[in-house]
Amino acid sequence: MEKSKRDSGQHEGPFALHEITFSVDIACAIAYAVLVYISKSQGSWTPKNDSTYFFLRSTYRVNDLLRLSSIGTVSTREVARQFPSRWSQVGAELLTVVTIFGVASLFVLFLRLVPKSSLYRELLRYVAGATALFATPACYLYVSRLTWNWAPESLPVSSYPSWQIFPLTVLVAEVLSFGILLRGYRGRFIPALVLNTFLFLHYAFWLFVLWPRIGISGFRLYSPFALLLVFLLSGVVWLLYFRLPDTDAIATTESKRAGRWAYFTAAFFLAVLIFVWLPTSGSTSVTHPKNIESLRIQMSRGPCYGRCPSYTVTIHGNGSIEYVGERYVKTRGLQVGRLGREQVLAVLRSLDRAQFPALEDRAFTWCFDSASVGISVSADGSTKRVVSDSYCDGAKAGAQAKFVRAADEIDAILDAKRWLSCDGPCRE
Repeated sequence: MEKSKRDSGQHEGPFALHEITFSVDIACAIAYAVLVYISKSQGSWTPKNDSTYFFLRSTYRVNDLLRLSSIGTVSTREVARQFPSRWSQVGAELLTVVTIFGVASLFVLFLRLVPKSSLYRELLRYVAGATALFATPACYLYVSRLTWNWAPESLPVSSYPSWQIFPLTVLVAEVLSFGILLRGYRGRFIPALVLNTFLFLHYAFWLFVLWPRIGISGFRLYSPFALLLVFLLSGVVWLLYFRLPDTDAIATTESKRAGRWAYFTAAFFLAVLIFVWLPTSGSTSVTHPKNIESLRIQMSRGPCYGRCPSYTVTIHGNGSIEYVGERYVKTRGLQVGRLGREQVLAVLRSLDRAQFPALEDRAFTWCFDSASVGISVSADGSTKRVVSDSYCDGAKAGAQAKFVRAADEIDAILDAKRWLSCDGPCRE
């Protein structure tokens, strides 16, 4: 009995390492594919969705927590764009790593809670091997296929990229070979020469195909290199576990239970994931003021490398408005007017539809020669300011596009064209 316990303890390490690596490998495969997806979405002429915005929003949340400097506020009074600082990349790398460990910790807890049946052991023994070898390539090819048509409309695209046909063929052939290999040697050890040759050729090919070329918001990410390292090591760890005698693996598996460390780690990382990824509600008082008289909304549009109208308009809670025209507008200087209460509420509803209090403008898309638009709302002692490019506004149904549409709606409510539209060309 003492010898059995000693042997079980000897195999405890490889099993625990395999269990953790299996979970981390799944998280890394998903993370690598998501980063490719985000990078390609941002790289298209018009982002297809808000994935880049969500990623950068969480990145700046990490930066703010660590008090790292990030992109500064863009002024609408001049044509200026600021690139994110190098510290912003630190936040992006940390966000990737923390998210991977968070997802992996939840999966480890799941493995520790499920019944330790013979089916479970088979899954951990064979499915884990298939996951270690093929999860990352499969996720990458799926995302590549999904995003292939995300190219400029002027460029021809095919139904499937020709360069992917060969990697896809290799993946299918490898999966079939892996299944035949396990089937043929089921219950026996696979010869080391056969298995090592298979693994060497597999990793040499896929490291070449998967070598990271992922950039987000102007900087290249380095965390994908770590993800590929996990992809490489996970196969080695699985091989160590696979070579354990089946009786030892069964005994070790049956003894595993979810300990306090598993619950604590999963709870900690779950809290971290909620903090960095879930959107904040922001200061809702700015769009639902208790005291309408304290409301002050200021919208300004900045210049571009062209004849873009530049002006500022301020709306007060009592309905009074102040317009100041600057460049390329019909009316320059100060003009005053008045809105009805319903019109003021219509402005607030437009901001509500854009989810103004929760917007993170540091995660917005920017061009280099177009005009900008900024809105500042103050009420009940709280102030929120958001600035955006008025032409490059991200995904068509995204958060930035909704903000730009809200600014256009405010112009329509104010009937701003009476001050802006010129009978002929507007002069500077």
